[in-house]
Amino acid sequence: MVAGASITVLTGVPPDIAKLMDLAEKARNATAKVPTLDPSDAEMEPDYDPPGMPNLPISCGGDETEFDTSGCEKCYRQAHEKLKKLRRNFEQLRALFVETDEFTKASIAFGDGVAGLTGVAALEWHHQRTNIMSSFKGFTEAYKRKCDELLADLDKALHQIGDCEAEYFGDADWYNRYGFMFHGFMAMHYVR
Repeated sequence: MVAGASITVLTGVPPDIAKLMDLAEKARNATAKVPTLDPSDAEMEPDYDPPGMPNLPISCGGDETEFDTSGCEKCYRQAHEKLKKLRRNFEQLRALFVETDEFTKASIAFGDGVAGLTGVAALEWHHQRTNIMSSFKGFTEAYKRKCDELLADLDKALHQIGDCEAEYFGDADWYNRYGFMFHGFMAMHYVR
């Protein structure tokens, strides 16, 4: 009995937990293989590494440096957390825009198709179509405001990383070489 207990302690995973972990891994693999219900749904999946995204080299954590790096993790932590949150927010905003745009186009197409069947429906449809287009215009304006807000927050986070690079590694030009390009890419990728 003691031998069995020592094996559990040595492996660090009790047998029941190991079964649960195996089951969870199988579930992850199964859901990864399930196709989306509609091909357009795949466009809503988050893509945190879109084609062409520039790399953001970070010096903290590297092995070879002539600088005192004690404390660099603390400097980077807050900026890195902001950056991760912003990337999630940008992807959520993009997915919301794509879904709203597709829904608006489908609504307009449906209404245009049905409105031609009767004269009275065509009169009402013209009014409803104007409302839909006005609502979508308001949505795109709100999207632009939110995107501008996120881009301003991204600029601050990238400058914060640049400040850490300057403080701990003497790279005062990090933002101009890397942060600026990353910011420009994000602006091109998410601004509609």
